[in-house]
Amino acid sequence: DPDTMRMMVPKEKIMEINPFHPLTLKLLDLVLDDPLSDRAKALVEHMYDAALVSSGYFVSSPNEIADRMTGLVASEIDVDLTGLASDEEIETRVASKSQSSESAPDENENLDHETGGFDDHDEL
Repeated sequence: DPDTMRMMVPKEKIMEINPFHPLTLKLLDLVLDDPLSDRAKALVEHMYDAALVSSGYFVSSPNEIADRMTGLVASEIDVDLTGLASDEEIETRVASKSQSSESAPDENENLDHETGGFDDHDEL
């Protein structure tokens, strides 16, 4: 049946950009400040990726999207992705965090473990 076949063929999707959205305006500022800005280009790619995924578009290269997302997160938290941590570095970090948490006061000090509530507080 031709009508059924027409309904099964994916329809052309249209992506619209809201020129009044705060993110769009900030990207405009970045591009106006530096038309060749790598940061602006990367952010536009992230917004495009998000629009593709949230709109249900077929994503032909999910690994590229994931790599860009990982790069964005790494740049936001100032992490160098070029090398892996050694076992020794991880053990040192865990040990230093353990020592600092041992010296911190115990948040559950007043917890009544039988009732799960705090023993010096009334129940609501």
